[in-house]
Amino acid sequence: MIFNPRTRVALWLATFIGASAASSQSRDTGEATPAEGSAPGGLAGPLSGLLPIDDLQRQAPFLAAALSEFFPDSRDYTAQAQLLLPGQERGDSIPIGLAVSGGRMRWQLNLDRARSSRLPDERIAMLKAMQLDSIVVWLKPDEDLTVALPRLKAWAKSPVPKAKGLQDNAQDKVGGMKKTAVGKETIDGRPCIKYMLTVPGENDPAQVALTWEATNLQNLPVKILVKTDGKVHGFLLRNVRLGKVDEQFFKPPADYTRRESVAALLQEGLLRGLARSAQGLPGLRQLLSAE
Repeated sequence: MIFNPRTRVALWLATFIGASAASSQSRDTGEATPAEGSAPGGLAGPLSGLLPIDDLQRQAPFLAAALSEFFPDSRDYTAQAQLLLPGQERGDSIPIGLAVSGGRMRWQLNLDRARSSRLPDERIAMLKAMQLDSIVVWLKPDEDLTVALPRLKAWAKSPVPKAKGLQDNAQDKVGGMKKTAVGKETIDGRPCIKYMLTVPGENDPAQVALTWEATNLQNLPVKILVKTDGKVHGFLLRNVRLGKVDEQFFKPPADYTRRESVAALLQEGLLRGLARSAQGLPGLRQLLSAE
């Protein structure tokens, strides 16, 4: 099956989330993961407190199909996005700087400004100490994942997680959504047409997706809510600017240094965080300086 850039990115994104969830869950439970591979380089670590690990793998196929209708392949734009998370408190979200061009995506996750019952103040402080509070991820169809830590000025490549069973299930749904107009609403000050997304031949009330397309942005989708098994995930786009995106957005800056792996990036951040913490511990400070 051949996918256009939009559906390839959606499939990749949902597969990555599902495979990361499976990998993280297997580490927590000690059970073998059903995915054929693991989350790239341990990237799920910083996000494990935010992602609902227990059910994302099961939800990934429907999530991929819904996302294929949300991320267009024919328009370039930048936006401030919010990743809406299922949580105990309403409004749980992660702010993301988003750039999209020709099936490529750049995400800058600002975890220090995340609002989530899963991310208490002490966890945010730990991420800041490790310089993991800002993470840039480049998603390019048919290429390895690229991850950068701006505060370290370092980046690394990582293979796309292998999760064949999950991919096969997603391929049965992705690109096959039926879109039905159900009303008109205003989202963030923009007039929108509201659509319901369904998979033809399936009638599962536990899986529902809604998307809002802004009529003053060439019908660009600016909001999506995906309900699976009672959990709601979503994206909301603000400050959208249509038009050509600078190519510099889609590669690490020239002054960033490449590391061997994403795991090495995270380890470097951890060691720097420990070194900072050691400033108040004379014995440990002397040990570190002796090395």
